[in-house]
Amino acid sequence: MKKFKFRLEKVMDMRAEAERQRQMALAEARMKVEAEEQRLQSLHETVTSEKNAIELLRTGGAIKPREINAHYQYIRRLKLDIDHQRQNIFKAKQEQELRRQELLEAAKERKMLENLKDRQREAYMAEVNRKDQALIDDVAVTRFGKERT
Repeated sequence: MKKFKFRLEKVMDMRAEAERQRQMALAEARMKVEAEEQRLQSLHETVTSEKNAIELLRTGGAIKPREINAHYQYIRRLKLDIDHQRQNIFKAKQEQELRRQELLEAAKERKMLENLKDRQREAYMAEVNRKDQALIDDVAVTRFGKERT
């Protein structure tokens, strides 16, 4: 009897490739979220550094209002950048979630075809076993009939 062949093997391969592409897209989205979060951390560290610089100017003796004012303006600008960066992180996380959902869907589609393949293979093997048993029964009946004559 012929070897089992799944008629949708190429479709299943295409689905597996689509799943791999979705995995790569999710990995890229995760890296983007991490990069955006690192950028936010860097902005926070810069704010802290500027606050320390202001404190040094104040404790250094000669207070220079223009210089202190420049630091405060820079801190205000950094806080705007922080707000903007939080929005970037939010968008990156939304993109990551979208990519995760796409990956789950691709995996579900591939798994559905794998399950179909398994069921068809089991049905094929059951048919092979049934035909083998019928052949064995036929041989046994023929042999039994020859022995009686």
